[in-house]
Amino acid sequence: MIHRLLRGENMNPRVCGMFFKAVVQAVILYGSETWLLTDSALRCLEGFYYRAACRMARENRPKKNCQTGEWTHPARKDIFEEVGLYTLTEYIDRRRKTIGAYR
Repeated sequence: MIHRLLRGENMNPRVCGMFFKAVVQAVILYGSETWLLTDSALRCLEGFYYRAACRMARENRPKKNCQTGEWTHPARKDIFEEVGLYTLTEYIDRRRKTIGAYR
């Protein structure tokens, strides 16, 4: 629901992405260094992450064609780039490499 506040204030998508990383992502990925993720669990997390990025984006959002009712989805890379995020898998890998350095 925080996206409504950020989008209501017409914040830049990059600022929304920074807020997302500082608050939401920090909570979501807490302890991810030690997780054993199944493919289905990773897909659920990635789906949430993608939907959040879509809500923060302005230009690269999924759009519905009013005449046909079909949705067009831009490339994930374009959405994440607009918002200033990397893929969720990359963030998890970074955390795991960081914790590995302290062993």
